Amino acid sequence: MELDREQLLTDCVDFTQRLIQTPSMPGEEEQIAELVTAEMRRLGFDEVWLDE
Repeated sequence: MELDREQLLTDCVDFTQRLIQTPSMPGEEEQIAELVTAEMRRLGFDEVWLDE
């Protein structure tokens, strides 16, 4: 159980770092949207889509 919590914390920190490092200026959010979409799919969300 403790290992699961430690892994979850590590995964959250890693994802947050990737979010911060990814450029996302107003009107240019495609990279960040793709990052979030990929993470949601990795986590097993039933439906994931991007607004056009």
